[in-house]
Amino acid sequence: MTIPLIDKQDGFEIVDFKIAEILAAETVLQQALATSEGKPDPSLWEFDVFLEASNPIAVFQNDPEAEPIVNVWFDDDNFSMKDGSVVKNQIGEAKYNVDIYVSTPSSDNVAGGYNKGDVSSSKDLFRIIRLVRNILMHPDYTYLNLQGLVGRRRLQSIQTFQPQINDRPVQNVVASRLNFQVRIKEEPVLESFEPLELIFTTAKRVGDNKVIFESVNYPTAPIFKITVNDGDLWTSGGPDTTSGQQEIPS
Repeated sequence: MTIPLIDKQDGFEIVDFKIAEILAAETVLQQALATSEGKPDPSLWEFDVFLEASNPIAVFQNDPEAEPIVNVWFDDDNFSMKDGSVVKNQIGEAKYNVDIYVSTPSSDNVAGGYNKGDVSSSKDLFRIIRLVRNILMHPDYTYLNLQGLVGRRRLQSIQTFQPQINDRPVQNVVASRLNFQVRIKEEPVLESFEPLELIFTTAKRVGDNKVIFESVNYPTAPIFKITVNDGDLWTSGGPDTTSGQQEIPS
């Protein structure tokens, strides 16, 4: 019997995008609220959101005065044997890193001298941390608008760090990482189907690390090939072939 076509996103993928979506929407709404309340500089509530960017600070190389950057990326997912079901679903504790980058170039001071960029960057960094934390931990986003998929979410830690390029610190750019943990229910594709025809197959190991499934009673059936690292599909002394049957979905 074969499983149905896997043509869906897993929960950890959906949550990854949802975190970025929430932040992107809220920065716009916060600027609108600041404007309506007469705040002198609504841009203080502005930041750009990236998803799974490999080198987000490259933006500052082209434009040192670019808006603060928030980059959301998936880190890992851990599953417990105590939660979920061995058949229908698994409960994972997924970790997402929400990285914040702020660039503030040094500038002249009207009173003489200049304003150090790193000092201004630190102040701006704390401001963006405040915005991001308050958005993601607001009661309206307890389940990230994904009730049924998300069981809970929590902020695990906040850390600051100095970003680097080619092992050298980037001047006037400071960064912070918010470790965000989300409890997600992952479910397999359980679509049922009526078997069209039974095909008996034989699995054979070819060489050291390749397995092929060949049809016994259906010559035109495709040959399935599975590559196994280091030939470790069977234990030492195990059989080289095994027979079974497979259902082809209609």
